[in-house]
Amino acid sequence: MSKAMRLSVAIAAGLLLGAGLGYVFSLHNPGSAAIAMPVFAVMTVPALAAGVWLVLNRRHFNQQVKKNEQSVERAWADRASGWAFALLVCALVVGSLSNTIFNAPTIDPVIYVAFGLAAHGLAYLLIKRRES
Repeated sequence: MSKAMRLSVAIAAGLLLGAGLGYVFSLHNPGSAAIAMPVFAVMTVPALAAGVWLVLNRRHFNQQVKKNEQSVERAWADRASGWAFALLVCALVVGSLSNTIFNAPTIDPVIYVAFGLAAHGLAYLLIKRRES
């Protein structure tokens, strides 16, 4: 199957799955079903189409992963991911405990996402600097 054909199938499958999920979602919101179904479908189609495309192209991605496993940068990114995950879990625990014990205001989840991304970037730069 050609790349264009796989992409077409992925988009069509994403549209069908998105419409189906939108319909199921609209069943739980009968008052606004005319709005809920298309909005939910439009919001889920890109992710669903990308998922189908990944499934259809798994042979290509498996070959790429095998090539990348031997990359030094890949090893640095893996180690940085471990550090970032540990720091993010610590931040979540501290935020939760501060909210529970001290009645501090709840921290917006976007702040946690930004912290996790920043922790990964910083850890990657430190590992890269130390090992190169």
